[in-house]
Amino acid sequence: MTTQRPSSQILQYFWDLASTDESARLAAATDLVITLSKETDEAFKIDIDYSTKRLIRGLASSRAGARQGFAVALTEVRSLIY
Repeated sequence: MTTQRPSSQILQYFWDLASTDESARLAAATDLVITLSKETDEAFKIDIDYSTKRLIRGLASSRAGARQGFAVALTEVRSLIY
């Protein structure tokens, strides 16, 4: 069984979500949601699964700004699913 990896663009957003700069966090959350909403079904499944898991784990991060960034993004990503 081959593990499918998220796109490199998706991965970059997670670095920015943990930024201490509030505007960088908000931009990353917005860009993540926009990118996910434009994807094809197969890419969406891979990236939404990865993003959801990583955002939930990020809520417990000790990095300054990470919890806020990940919480905002998780709230918005969740709206894409439901």
